[in-house]
Amino acid sequence: MSMLKHELVPIWDTQACKPKQDILEGKYLQAELALDLYTIAEGTAKPPYHNPESFFQATHQTTTLKQILQDVLSHLAGTRVVNPVLLFDAGFGGGKTHTMAAIYYAVKDPTNPEIKKILETTSIPKNIRTIVIDGSAYGGRGVKRGEHYYLTIWADFLHQLGKTKLALESDTPEGLPDRQTLTQLLKEQPTLILIDELPKYLDLVKDRPELLSKVKHFIHTLTLSVSEAEKCILIISVAGDVYRDAADAVRIELTEAMSILNRKMQSIEPVKTEDVPYILKKRLFDFINPKIAEATAKAYIQLYEQIKAPNHYRTAEYKNRIIETYPFHPELIDVLYQRLSTIPGFQRTRGALRLLAHVIHKMWNDREEDAFIIHPYHVDLASSEIVQELTIRLNEERYENAIKSDVYAEGGRKAKAQQKDEDYKSYFKAPLFRRACNTIYLYSLIGAKEEAKGIDTENLIAVLATPTKEEHVQYYRDRVLPTIADTFWFVEQIGNRYVFKKEATENHIIDQESQNVQNSTIITVIKTTLQELYTTEGKGHFFIKIFPEDPSEVNDNTDLKIAILNPVLGYTIAREEEVPDKIAQFILNRDSRGNPRIYRNNTFLLIAREGSWGNLRDIVARLEVAKDLAKDPEKYGIPHEKKKNLEQKVAQYKIAVNEAVRASFTYIVYATRRGRIEAKYFRPSGYGTAKPGQEILWQILSKDLHRVTNEPLDPEYIKAEAWPKQTQETTTRELYENIHKISGVILPETQSLFEQTVIKGVEIGTWVLIQQNKVYAPENPPTHVRISSDTFLLLPEEAGRRNHTDPRGHLCPKCLTWPCQCSKLTGIGPISLSTAELTRSEMEIFKEWEEFELMRPKLLLEDLEKWIRRESIETITEAEIQMTGTSDIAIQFRNLIRLVKAGKKVSTIVEAKASTDDTNLKLDVRFKADDAGLETPAAKILDDIARWSLQKFEGTIKLKTEDLRINELKQLLETTIKAEEQNIKLGLKIKPKRER
Repeated sequence: MSMLKHELVPIWDTQACKPKQDILEGKYLQAELALDLYTIAEGTAKPPYHNPESFFQATHQTTTLKQILQDVLSHLAGTRVVNPVLLFDAGFGGGKTHTMAAIYYAVKDPTNPEIKKILETTSIPKNIRTIVIDGSAYGGRGVKRGEHYYLTIWADFLHQLGKTKLALESDTPEGLPDRQTLTQLLKEQPTLILIDELPKYLDLVKDRPELLSKVKHFIHTLTLSVSEAEKCILIISVAGDVYRDAADAVRIELTEAMSILNRKMQSIEPVKTEDVPYILKKRLFDFINPKIAEATAKAYIQLYEQIKAPNHYRTAEYKNRIIETYPFHPELIDVLYQRLSTIPGFQRTRGALRLLAHVIHKMWNDREEDAFIIHPYHVDLASSEIVQELTIRLNEERYENAIKSDVYAEGGRKAKAQQKDEDYKSYFKAPLFRRACNTIYLYSLIGAKEEAKGIDTENLIAVLATPTKEEHVQYYRDRVLPTIADTFWFVEQIGNRYVFKKEATENHIIDQESQNVQNSTIITVIKTTLQELYTTEGKGHFFIKIFPEDPSEVNDNTDLKIAILNPVLGYTIAREEEVPDKIAQFILNRDSRGNPRIYRNNTFLLIAREGSWGNLRDIVARLEVAKDLAKDPEKYGIPHEKKKNLEQKVAQYKIAVNEAVRASFTYIVYATRRGRIEAKYFRPSGYGTAKPGQEILWQILSKDLHRVTNEPLDPEYIKAEAWPKQTQETTTRELYENIHKISGVILPETQSLFEQTVIKGVEIGTWVLIQQNKVYAPENPPTHVRISSDTFLLLPEEAGRRNHTDPRGHLCPKCLTWPCQCSKLTGIGPISLSTAELTRSEMEIFKEWEEFELMRPKLLLEDLEKWIRRESIETITEAEIQMTGTSDIAIQFRNLIRLVKAGKKVSTIVEAKASTDDTNLKLDVRFKADDAGLETPAAKILDDIARWSLQKFEGTIKLKTEDLRINELKQLLETTIKAEEQNIKLGLKIKPKRER
């Protein structure tokens, strides 16, 4: 669509359109608005309607107008007989006066070149009298003709026939001329009688019943007389949507008169719907470029295809409609003539012309870059003239306050759409909120039932969309319309429709009551939302601490952790380059006294964006008020039938709160390699709103900042970054702690990943591991690693110097020892040595106990499986099983005891302890039991502990037996303990039964 976009020309460009000069000057078609039949007949009409030539040049010649002119002049010439009584029956602005003016000029000057173009071969009548009676010309004293005032329309009629004396004598209710007199007068000469705005005259005399009844009788009589006389035409106009009673009275009299003559009254609507665009274009513009109209239509059809607008927008017929109505959007024409025209007081064509003149004047001043066609939203309520047209002139003054509240207000406090457009100005680059409100308001103006008011979402999006700003469509869907529905006072979403209301909706109550919601309540909701986003959804990569009051509440240990700071306490960031000291202290210090934090590298902060608190507070407060309204609508004066809508609004607000929290906390703060505290801004929307919070944070820290990983690290990297300087050895504990202490080092997600890193380092010869008096080198890497202060890592040279390995850090590949013991080994197969033959270092090869340190059950069971296969051990004589976690694992611990003892000759000692450090409760439970105490008392204690939900539980089972198969023990552990649980850690010490 890029080529079409490039070709598009805004309508205010002189290549596209040129409005009438008086519109550009803000005169708003003074001649058009002043047009009435009285000024035409008196010769006082303003240009271009002051003479026949300019009048017809400014008039769009509809098929109906041509036919009426030909029929009227043929009848007056006597060459064709037509129905002599015509009723122009249309709403205000239906083209009645304009058509009468055209007939008047055509009869007065039929040889004028402009008129001859229309009449073609029609016979030209001669010596025609014209009678013009305009009901709007009468005042309290009547209408002035020469030196005389005439109160009655029949006296005025007689005066225009040249019967001044008779007119003066007849200007009373009793002076009404009879049918015979009228017929004789009309037979004297061909006569055109134009009676415009008759219902206005009837309304003027409605309080004089004696005169009112005579007027009706005169119309009745005149109809009969015109029908009897030859070469006479009577044309009367009525507006069906104002002065309804008077209009109905005229219709009745005409219908009855025609029925007497066995004729059917001919009612004509001068302007057809299909004529409207051409009339508007003719009267409002001097020039419209048809090529640009076609290019614009193509662009809009492609736009509607792209955004999947409702089907009728995407047809060839609709493309032709755009070309036909250009520079007006077809929907604007429809809303004016199908919706506004149903409101009493809206003068269809004349009202539309006046309204559109204001619209065009404003558009040509604003010169918006995406104004390729005049949309319904260009009927801009930011214009006081347009507001007046659509409120006071329509007797809809009650909408004025609604417009000032939600759409546009001059001076003082801004309306909601105004403020929102200001907030999003740099982002939207167009007043999308006001455009949406303008459109909704226009579609809500209809003289019909309530359910017909407003516009549905899909049509609303379609009429708001423009070809060069397709992104606006998503803005409307995601931000503009939801915000309007949730927060604007006078726009209500009813199902899928948006309706502008005269009375404030429940949003008004929510707005007012939300100011009274306490900050403590709001903080609680935000904390709960953060809890759901960052601790209960998805995988738990980090320990999360929400709203710590000072650094001491953020543990200083080797856990990966993120503290979310409270924006209410001023913990916010304006931009990445500036991290306030009060925020940095949470990483630099471990308490409020300034004691340095040891583990800075694994401490991250999630901070709210400066200025986000106001919006976040507002949304949460609205949610809390909406909950109250949904519980008891009647308490707030809201009908009970709106309860369901309010419940839906609560659900929407919950989603909005979730999104607002995500959108507010957008800075991750961390310590850099240089020891500085820096911030990284991120947009949660860029990571998908459905993704759990911890997953977003993990992606930022792992992919963007490269601070964490879920894979084993490169041992050489760890050696370079975390190995103690100028030393040849360290412990696994020290190395593990160093990566958490030294800022900028990449952190493994779990301790297990670090253990795998150590194992990998042994495998590739980065270091040598001394664990439980056993040497591990590339020839015999360990299956698991203990993180402790008595598990050593030596650089290969140091291991060689100490004679643990050869000088390069290797063992004998055959006997897996150093010094090599191959010369002392006999036989083929498993090595069998007597202890008397072995040195101390040789005895360490066959250590008495094998230990698996505390780790997640799944990892321990995997390590145990590897160890069994490597060592070829089948039975054990002793075992010590350790479990830690929260107290709910006590049930698993109890079941393990029961299964270990079931059907076996096993001596068992059990120890367990549970405790809690809650502020309001201190509890410490310990017990130790042997075989005798394990049946009932211990089991009951463990059941109780499980129910108490305590923070800490530790349990140990010590077993002694003559012969326990190692695979049987492994199976017991797999059966009893939930291997995937994150809050359980399992440790194991076993004493293998070895054959010497």
